[in-house]
Order: sequence, then C-alpha cells, then structure tokens
Amino acid sequence: MEWLSNCTRKSCPIDSQPSGRLHIGHAYCNRDLRGDPLAEMRPIPTHYRVDDANVAWRVADDEAVVLHADSSAYFGLNQTATLLWEQLAEHPLTRDQLTTWARSYFPDVPVGAESEIDAFIDQLQAGDLIVSEESTATAAPVTSAGETSRRAAPPWEAPVAERFGELEKLILSGE
Repeated sequence: MEWLSNCTRKSCPIDSQPSGRLHIGHAYCNRDLRGDPLAEMRPIPTHYRVDDANVAWRVADDEAVVLHADSSAYFGLNQTATLLWEQLAEHPLTRDQLTTWARSYFPDVPVGAESEIDAFIDQLQAGDLIVSEESTATAAPVTSAGETSRRAAPPWEAPVAERFGELEKLILSGE
C-alpha cells in the first residue's frame, strides 16, 4: 500500500493506520470538510506583500527608492520593478498573479518574464522588503492595465531591486 503524510484527521478510519498518515485511495482522508477531493494535498499558494511595518518608500522619476527601517539598507527599483512593487503595496499577490498583471500592463513582456519576476521577488525577500503568507483565501483580483496607472507603460525591462548600502553610512560619510 502507498501512504502519504499530510492527513489532518486525528484518527484515520483505516484499520490500524496511525494518525497523520493518508492512504491515496481512501475517500475519507482525501476529502476536506467541504468535500474537495485531495484538498489537503494541494500546495497552499504563497502571497507576497510589501512589509509596511519595516519599509518606507517613495517614487521619484518613475523609479522607487525603498528604505528598510531596521537595517537602514536602501534599494533602488527600476521602472518595471516600481510598477510591480506598487501592485504588491496595494494587495497581496502570488507570483502567478503578479506575472498575469505584468502581461496585461506591459505591451512587450518577453516569454521568460516569469523567471525575471521570480528573481525580483527573491531580491525583495533577501532584502526583507516583502513578507510572504500562505493563504487559501482568494486574493484581490488582478487590476487591469487601464485601472492601474494613468501613466503609459514603459518598455519591459527585467525588474531589479538594487541594494545601495546603508543609509546611516551614507549620511555619516557626507556624500
């Protein structure tokens, strides 16, 4: 017999099967309380949002400057990254939702944009600029391009969050 862990039932009704195990073919354990087959085995989507508690940011000349309050690190975002960042500031989104939004907003998104957006999210996470939360709740609908911004979409460029250093050191250096 093939067994998987992830069963959330305190006791599995299969004879002598320990709690915390799940038989692939067992209907009771493969259904959640709403009757959704295999719901317990599906990955929970990860939503990302700007960490408002620890981050301050401003947009100047269509590019954002982001400051992390605890580390004093500051980051510059290019135009594409700034527009993606603004979406994450509005509401939590999954990677797929952010990619869908980019494809609806930018007229020239390349085929490999998913990996570029993944790399951008990884940069934001490395800088502790966003938080992730696993949620089965439906996220806010992806805003269409016409509702997002009054400015015209710039040409697509790979989104980048470039770390410039610590603001405290910059201030003390007098530059």
